[in-house]
Amino acid sequence: MWTDLTPLKRSAKALRTSQTELRAVLDAFPGFIAAIDQDFRYSYVNAATARQLGRSADELPGTSVAEVLPPQSVRRTGWVR
Repeated sequence: MWTDLTPLKRSAKALRTSQTELRAVLDAFPGFIAAIDQDFRYSYVNAATARQLGRSADELPGTSVAEVLPPQSVRRTGWVR
């Protein structure tokens, strides 16, 4: 018995394409965009936000908010566990 994986492969390709397109739109937006996961780590930061934080957009994903923002800002947001 075999299973046709073509629909699954098409879906995976469509998902990768949509993620790439979304990233391009978010990167082109001139405002500040950051996504923070449940552990208060950056999962996405656009170029404008990275510049504001004094870091590169490539180095911020995976970094804790507490490592980037001043302690008083972190306390004020309540974004620490």
